Amino acid sequence: MPELVCAPCAGQVIDLAQTPDPVFASRSVGDGIALAPAPSGNSVTMLAPVSGEVIRLLPHAYVILTEGGQAVMTHIGINTVRLQGEGFIAHLEQGQQVSQGQPMITYRPEILREHGCIGICPVVVLGRGLHTIRSVNPTSVRPGDPLFYLLDDQPQPANTDPSPAADHSSEQYFLP
Repeated sequence: MPELVCAPCAGQVIDLAQTPDPVFASRSVGDGIALAPAPSGNSVTMLAPVSGEVIRLLPHAYVILTEGGQAVMTHIGINTVRLQGEGFIAHLEQGQQVSQGQPMITYRPEILREHGCIGICPVVVLGRGLHTIRSVNPTSVRPGDPLFYLLDDQPQPANTDPSPAADHSSEQYFLP
């Protein structure tokens, strides 16, 4: 059954190929859609685009593992790793269960601009070539609006390691 991935913030929808970062534009980490967040005062609160477990939480990005076993990453801005957390406030901890639409991270767009970072936020299903998405083709969204459906029509790699941590260890996901 397709899983719905929703907008983590209000903004303009951008084709991932138009993202000014080759890692996202080439879909090297997976397929998805990017958002140019709408101006909303001094801060933007990013929401969970899906329900599940927060398996990776950085100041500028987070990955949620859905009940269906799909890892969905939201990356706040381009080149924001260099800010080392400045201007970002997490509202939860790694390992927590979240519901779609739950506040994840609040950030200050002016900090990104001051440091020359680009405010575009990719929302990506991790795993190059493993998943197909079907966009709902919005041009602009509000928080929680549908972005795309994740279609699990690709064969999944077999997991030969029986340990519980082997399925979706946060270390297996590269976050730009």
